[in-house]
Amino acid sequence: MKLGEKAANYLRKEIVEGRFKAGESLPSETEMMAMFGISRPTLREAIRILEAMGLVVIQRGKNGGAAVRHPAVTITAANAAIYLQTKQATLLELQRARSMIEPELVRGLEGRITPEQFGELRAILAQARAAMHDVGAYVGRTTAFHRVLVGLMENRVLDLIVSMIHTIYEPMVAAATATNMAVGKTAFQLDVASQEHLLDLMEAGDFAAASDFCRSNLARIARFMEESGVGRAIIGAPETDA
Repeated sequence: MKLGEKAANYLRKEIVEGRFKAGESLPSETEMMAMFGISRPTLREAIRILEAMGLVVIQRGKNGGAAVRHPAVTITAANAAIYLQTKQATLLELQRARSMIEPELVRGLEGRITPEQFGELRAILAQARAAMHDVGAYVGRTTAFHRVLVGLMENRVLDLIVSMIHTIYEPMVAAATATNMAVGKTAFQLDVASQEHLLDLMEAGDFAAASDFCRSNLARIARFMEESGVGRAIIGAPETDA
């Protein structure tokens, strides 16, 4: 293992274990060079590795340096999308993955959602409905809806997987409909209406019916993707947080 990689691994461990908090600066280059017994180019190689991991951001200027940050879902999703792109994975495959995960997620939410949280979810859908003329804003709201929903499971692994899927999925669906905004708006309306009906079933306490509805709705979307050819689109990387 190269010296730069060893230094990066040590700093990564310190960051993820909480030695350095988000927003804090790493020690100066001079201090870290002495700490690891390495040259400035080797240290900068280590910092670039951490930057690629999304664990630091380089700040320029007089008081610049490497500031610690926690990796965002968008960065993880972008890396996953690049991998899937090299494998020529398609939007239809992503949709089918949703079909295997999300109905069980809905079933598992029984007894976990408070009236206030139902209100929050409905407010997000109302914002999505109001933003249908703005694809970017609409995608932001629908992605937020799924992130909030999966967050209620209090399972960090599921949270990452589902959030990552939707961070890739929502912009791709929006891009697929962008050439025809009339069709896109109709698709958006159907999507929001489906999510509202899903909330109706869950709020009524019928999580089995909600799970079945989720499964049939996702299967319907998969059939449309397959028949229309939209599902053949190769997965692309989403925008990452700055």
